[in-house]
Amino acid sequence: EDETARFARTPDGSVSVTTPDGITYVRRPSVVRDSVDLEPYVGRYWSEELGVEYEARLEEGRLFFINRKIGRQRFVPTFLDGFGAGGNWVTFTRDSAGEIDGFTVSSGWVWKVRFERVG
Repeated sequence: EDETARFARTPDGSVSVTTPDGITYVRRPSVVRDSVDLEPYVGRYWSEELGVEYEARLEEGRLFFINRKIGRQRFVPTFLDGFGAGGNWVTFTRDSAGEIDGFTVSSGWVWKVRFERVG
């Protein structure tokens, strides 16, 4: 069995590594927090898998996720289309036109749960 990690350059110039067990990690460019345009991320997102809706809202220039269960949680830009808060990581995805069409969320107990933009 091959125990070698494989490194590759992605089409956008980033570097990815695939582990021997098939998990791929992609290095994303970091961002300057205060320079990120947060408006494109605002909207409502639905997870069919979890049966949960989140609203991404701007408040005083900061991005918050709002949900009945978690309340209001601030997400801080950490890399291009990626945000973190309290051990949770959100990575927004884009369609072929470059518009945000959803995101995945990962934390200690879930990995890449998909949310689709619904509004």
